[in-house]
Amino acid sequence: MGNACVGVLRKCDDLLRDPRLQALTIIGIDAAMTLCLGFSIAGSFRSAKAGAIDYTRYWRRSLLAALGSRCFGEALGLPDSEDLFLAGLLQDIGVVALDRASPGFYSELPPDAIHTLRIEYERQRLGDDHAALGAWLLGTWSLPDNLCQAVDRSHTPETTDGATEAGRFARCVALGSELASGFLASNSREALLHLGDRGRDLLGFTIEQVGQVIEQVTQLTPDLGRLFDTSLLTPEAALALSERAQELLSVRSVASLQRIGTLEEAAQLLAARSDAIEAAGRRDALTAVFSRRHLDQQLAAEFAAARAGSWPLGVLFIDLDHFKHVNDTYGHAVGDEVLRGAATLLMGTLRATDTIGRYGGEEFVVVMPGASLKDAAGLAERLLTALRRHPYQCGDVKFHVTASVGLAVVTPATPFSDPAALLAAADAAAYAAKRAGRDQLVVYASSADSRQSSTLP
Repeated sequence: MGNACVGVLRKCDDLLRDPRLQALTIIGIDAAMTLCLGFSIAGSFRSAKAGAIDYTRYWRRSLLAALGSRCFGEALGLPDSEDLFLAGLLQDIGVVALDRASPGFYSELPPDAIHTLRIEYERQRLGDDHAALGAWLLGTWSLPDNLCQAVDRSHTPETTDGATEAGRFARCVALGSELASGFLASNSREALLHLGDRGRDLLGFTIEQVGQVIEQVTQLTPDLGRLFDTSLLTPEAALALSERAQELLSVRSVASLQRIGTLEEAAQLLAARSDAIEAAGRRDALTAVFSRRHLDQQLAAEFAAARAGSWPLGVLFIDLDHFKHVNDTYGHAVGDEVLRGAATLLMGTLRATDTIGRYGGEEFVVVMPGASLKDAAGLAERLLTALRRHPYQCGDVKFHVTASVGLAVVTPATPFSDPAALLAAADAAAYAAKRAGRDQLVVYASSADSRQSSTLP
């Protein structure tokens, strides 16, 4: 470690002695995960103003790296997924240390400088980079050796022994960092192709396995963002990344057919490409929620499971109010923005077990397995509140878009003959909500003309 780097370390330890971070030495790694989620370390540093660091981008990158580290480890079969998440989350803590110890240190770099440029900049001025500082800090906080080593080698994973569990742990953390860089890169095409090669070189993964990790990370980012009260990827960005990753990795596989000697291997690669295309078709291109076809499949599966298990199944039919007026008044581009915004609000309100899809036009459907009538109605009211509070803007004009929501719940006491009948009941209730004045919930009753109150005991 260079002398300049050692000098900075003396300042870093005092500046980064956040009580939450000190607690890691007392409560251990498993409880530290709860601490991270409960107190949101990310929130602490995201609000920092010191130096020349874009802290919003920094924590987006850290959280994506943490999730990527964990998913690579799980794909490899490593047992310590929580440790991997924490190592990925803290592997760039040295950047914060440098910025807090010397606020002008990064002033010659743009705030959103790419990771490799930041590393080169640090090495030129310090003789080492932020990985060494981060590992030193984690060591002073008495974190486990595997975390410290993983952070120390996060920029040079080839120096670890891939035959050992510690080496594989460190390589997963390094790949998590590279995945985060790829997700945030302006040219994600080349970054994701490079990630495929790195997964092969460091972990022995096939390109298809790396593609599966990318897809998993993309699917998990909304839930992770909600836990940390931040936005990691917009729905459209997540959809684009998922589709591009699958397309690029499958195309790379098809191109390799020229080097394949057996028909069996060729068939496997073509099947993988077909699976990738099918995965892309599960999402609605505009809103990033599930497509109508995939929604119908999920509803059928959940209906069969609810009937077999004798548990409830709720369906919400959500129809945005006066949407034609939005298109006619503000234009279709604003209408598309309203649809994307509504989809984001809805996804942010649902439970992790719920499925939401775009049914058609301005209509969305939510499938809620295990939801009682009271629970489903409560969730619907939260959806209505979120929609009516969210403003949209066109030029100098601000406006709001509400929804009419219908709810139908199948229970052993109130059965439906099939999934189509359940969906039709929710649709009929939404139509009743529109006739009753819009911006409200109507619960389907036994007859088409009857209506239950949305206020349940």
